[in-house]
Amino acid sequence: AKSKNKAPTSEIVRKCSIVLADQIKLIKPSLIVTFGLDAIKGVSHALDLEVPKRLSDIAGSEIIIHKAKIFATYHLSPLNFNTNKKRPEIERHWKRLAQLLPKR
Repeated sequence: AKSKNKAPTSEIVRKCSIVLADQIKLIKPSLIVTFGLDAIKGVSHALDLEVPKRLSDIAGSEIIIHKAKIFATYHLSPLNFNTNKKRPEIERHWKRLAQLLPKR
């Protein structure tokens, strides 16, 4: 039987967000990259941010909170719909992300 990916329930997101919030406070990352709507929802819950309804509203942009940048982009799963249509946009996101990374 083929398994189906299911979005996490709001209860799962809430419980995991508590742990994620603690980890973010401990690590103090300068950049958080989220891949997909579920990921940005989890980070948004963890940091008490407004949760986006659609990823396309914020994909490819960064949100700055507590000296950290949160960069949201699409999940790269081949199971996503319209992956080929979104490829140019995803490539722009990766180029923007490269600009956000610390220089070595």
